[in-house]
Amino acid sequence: MPTENPRITITVSPEIRDQLHEYQHVYRMKNLTQTIVSLIEKGLGRTEDQENQKSPALTGAENLFIQKYRTLDKHGREMVDMVLDKEIERILTAPSVSPVIGFDLFRIYEQRASAGVGIYLGAEGYRTYKVRKNALPRKAAFGVILDGDSMEPKYPDQSIVIISKEPPEIGQAGLYTMGEFGYVKIRGDGELISINKNYAPMPMKQGTEFKGKVIGILDPSAIIEEIDEYTE
Repeated sequence: MPTENPRITITVSPEIRDQLHEYQHVYRMKNLTQTIVSLIEKGLGRTEDQENQKSPALTGAENLFIQKYRTLDKHGREMVDMVLDKEIERILTAPSVSPVIGFDLFRIYEQRASAGVGIYLGAEGYRTYKVRKNALPRKAAFGVILDGDSMEPKYPDQSIVIISKEPPEIGQAGLYTMGEFGYVKIRGDGELISINKNYAPMPMKQGTEFKGKVIGILDPSAIIEEIDEYTE
């Protein structure tokens, strides 16, 4: 059928000719002309998509920077390039910091509670820390650091045990004071018991006080930072 469209004559290799015939057969094209036009349209459409996926247009500030850069002499451009390279290196090599979504304030006493034969545990002297949200049990009141192995393996030496204000029942671990010395032990019937069988039970003396129940161990990685003072 006669047409007013421009005519184009192309020469292709036998390999491309065979590929055109295969494309024509697969996609049921009427003839080679329709096959070639279809491939050209696909190619042009792909090129347009690639153009649309290019970087977004420059902002006014970016265009102004380029204009200023072009007015510089060789020395000026070298100085700007040096600063840009240094800043890019700083950003790429800076350690990533995960944002802290929330935290709780938590006191940890500096005097360590004995998981052995007893150490001094005064009323003064604690540090306050920001602790990652949800790292503490609901009734957590404060923490103490164990010093000794009498409560191993459940409560390792140097671990930070979390104390609630509830009194421990018989068979539960708690923080106790006898005189000026503090202990983390299992409450027995008139005695304080160690988990480590190498330590004999300790008879409770008159004036033994229950300071709270052990309700967990604080993961040190949950501590964000120390702060200067505690606020309720």
